[in-house]
Amino acid sequence: RIMPNAPYSGKHVCVIGGGPGGLLCAHRLRQSFNVTLIDAKEYFEMSPSVPRAVVKPSHHRVVTFRYEDVLPSRMGVNFLAGRVVSLREDSATVQVHHDDSELDVMFDYAIIATGSETGIWKPSMDPKQPSAPTLQRRKESRALELIRMQEKLKSCKTVDVIGAGLVGVELAAELAYYYPRMKVVLRDLQPTVLPVLPPAAQAYAKDWLTRHGVQLSLGPDQDESEADLTFSCVGLKPHSPI
Repeated sequence: RIMPNAPYSGKHVCVIGGGPGGLLCAHRLRQSFNVTLIDAKEYFEMSPSVPRAVVKPSHHRVVTFRYEDVLPSRMGVNFLAGRVVSLREDSATVQVHHDDSELDVMFDYAIIATGSETGIWKPSMDPKQPSAPTLQRRKESRALELIRMQEKLKSCKTVDVIGAGLVGVELAAELAYYYPRMKVVLRDLQPTVLPVLPPAAQAYAKDWLTRHGVQLSLGPDQDESEADLTFSCVGLKPHSPI
């Protein structure tokens, strides 16, 4: 259990990953520990808002902030932009972004909060893709990627969204709202949208989507796609490059 009002211990906590979970840990522990947060990118991005940023790139600046602008001055938390390349019992080796040097960070406790990977809905930090970390670890580069995605959308007549879960339904709704003349097809092998939610929520979402022109292709019998662009909104995997 995290005790935010406990006496200051003087010990060092290293939080690896600056998503919502990592930020919550850093915020709660900062009064009792010396906290350092390490992230492979220089900014926080609210992932559930990315579907809106795909159709309206200016929204990206509303749902992001640079860690360096917030953590040291407003939270009293140290920030290090880099990728953890090895982790030991009492230290982590970090490849620091600004000069690609390696730095050993000592700690008493470590929290691994690296989250999950969900395709384009989170910036790619996969070290197996050499260009991805370089391009997307900066906030401006991520914003440029979303602008380019929107440019592709403008030329599309038909877009397929694969996966009728939370992300797929959100994206299909955003596309239908911002591009009312575009044919949006939401596809899933499940017989309904939002299968993990209660029936009332499924019915509400299905009604809204159909009223706004989204074509639902649900169940195993799928017709042939004629989409100009396809968005995959299925599955996730743990992001654990350490």
